[in-house]
Amino acid sequence: MIQGISPSTMRITEHHPTQARKTLSFLSWNVAGIRSICRSKAATSYLYSNDIVCMQETWECAPSLLPGFYKIFQSATLPSIFGRPSGGLSIFIKHAVRLVATELNIVSKMAQVITISGVTIDQQNVDLILINCYINAPSKFKAELILELLKSLEMVIFTHPGHEMIMMGDFNIQGLDANTEDAPLDGGRQLFQNFLTTFSLSSTRQEQRDNRIGCLLPPSFKGGSTIDYIYLSEKLKQSVSHFEITERAESDHNPLKCTIELQAQAAEQQVVAGVSTGTEQVHLVRRIKWRPEDASKITQWVSAQPQAPITSLEWWTKVVEDLHKLLRANLRYTHATLLAQRGTTTHMDNNLLGERRALRRALRRHKQKPTPDTAVQVSNSRSSLKKLVWEHKGEKRQEGTGYPIPAS
Repeated sequence: MIQGISPSTMRITEHHPTQARKTLSFLSWNVAGIRSICRSKAATSYLYSNDIVCMQETWECAPSLLPGFYKIFQSATLPSIFGRPSGGLSIFIKHAVRLVATELNIVSKMAQVITISGVTIDQQNVDLILINCYINAPSKFKAELILELLKSLEMVIFTHPGHEMIMMGDFNIQGLDANTEDAPLDGGRQLFQNFLTTFSLSSTRQEQRDNRIGCLLPPSFKGGSTIDYIYLSEKLKQSVSHFEITERAESDHNPLKCTIELQAQAAEQQVVAGVSTGTEQVHLVRRIKWRPEDASKITQWVSAQPQAPITSLEWWTKVVEDLHKLLRANLRYTHATLLAQRGTTTHMDNNLLGERRALRRALRRHKQKPTPDTAVQVSNSRSSLKKLVWEHKGEKRQEGTGYPIPAS
């Protein structure tokens, strides 16, 4: 088991879309008590205008306070300070958002981490790591706490290669501000700065730090320091279409909102290798080692049919025929690659049968039941894939039985 991640505590939820989305908005807000925010109609109306809301200092877990959101990820609060509540993190996801979200429990209690799939940016399917963070300001051991936090976050990033990253919250690290350069960086701030540099994370609006836009700070802080940030990986930062910080009276912090531009797609275009199950997609492209010329061919084929009716017999027939042709060629290619790496066919045999089962499940789960003609096509694909497994094992089978032919 990987230290820092507890797979047994993962929670998965599927969000069923009502329509194709063109943008995805994130809100980060230190609310200084979730109940006080939810009592305000103006504040709740503002929350509902966002797709994903990350809250810090909720002080408690109150899942029923925002019924307009489909799923809630919440964490326990940090220990109270002088009898007063402190800490608490929540991630609220609006019911209309198209994505599959998975929560990961990490060692540090200062952050929540979820992974998000089902996002399309620049015509590419992108998986995201969303981090909601709160670093307690009065801690005497900030360097040690930040080191614990960053180790946990690094483990999550290393175990999810290829994911884009968005990190937001109340970091209480004023040493990163341009106006406090005269103050030397302490150990915790230096660790955090190294973390941002290592993973190429940058703030959405660094040039506005002088205006104290991130939050309302006590008079003891010099300059225009901000302690609330939204950090984005490079690809996400290039896709940001809007960023704003709104002055609100419900909390001593101002909320930060970031909107990412998505690729507009109709429901029938949400297809990977010609197979879609609604919110759950069968990612055959990822599980098979595609030849370079075929990987781009699948993408072109899907994007070339924006108006194809997904329930028509012609569409399903085309799906099965094209997918079957590519599978046969690329499964042999994958098998040869695995043979060179492992010197065995056992792993490949399981993969081949797994792809056949995935195709069958995808067709069964679709709201439109396959027609008899489509079922024949799928049956043919199933038989061909099974024969392909036998070919890889160097065996011959008796026709109609599936049993090996006895050696003469």
